[in-house]
Amino acid sequence: DERDQPEPQSSSAPALETLTKDAAPKVDAALREILETERAYCIALRTLVDRYMRPLQPLLGDDVPVIFGKCEIILGVNEALLQQLQGALATTSDACLLESVAAVARAFLTIVPFLRSYAIYCSGYFAALERLTKLTADQGGTLATTIRRLEAEVAEDGGAAGAAGGFADPRLA
Repeated sequence: DERDQPEPQSSSAPALETLTKDAAPKVDAALREILETERAYCIALRTLVDRYMRPLQPLLGDDVPVIFGKCEIILGVNEALLQQLQGALATTSDACLLESVAAVARAFLTIVPFLRSYAIYCSGYFAALERLTKLTADQGGTLATTIRRLEAEVAEDGGAAGAAGGFADPRLA
């Protein structure tokens, strides 16, 4: 019976079909912020992989997966996501803003199968720091000196990982 059905709940957010002129700039700004945040994250991950992981592989040996987890997979996933976001937001106007919102949502849905890699990477962060600390102590300063040199090189190059803040930065997790 129709009378037994609950009343539809109203939302303070405008429905996508009825995006108001006032809401459009806010939605556009949010989409741009998503794009810029993803771009910065990809730069930080690329720096982690190219400027730290690969140069440290000879010193870390079998400990590379423990310390760096699945960061190469995560980098690939995020670079693909960035490309999709760039495509989705290449031409955003009020007329196609709703299409851009839908395209951004679809882009994020494509990474759902890879979220386990993020969980593995994040859950292993403290174990990675512990292992890195032990290796640094065991290698008589060689590893620590190499890490400091790599951090200095990255900083000298303008901090390509400016958002990364350095090799052992938890914000990368």
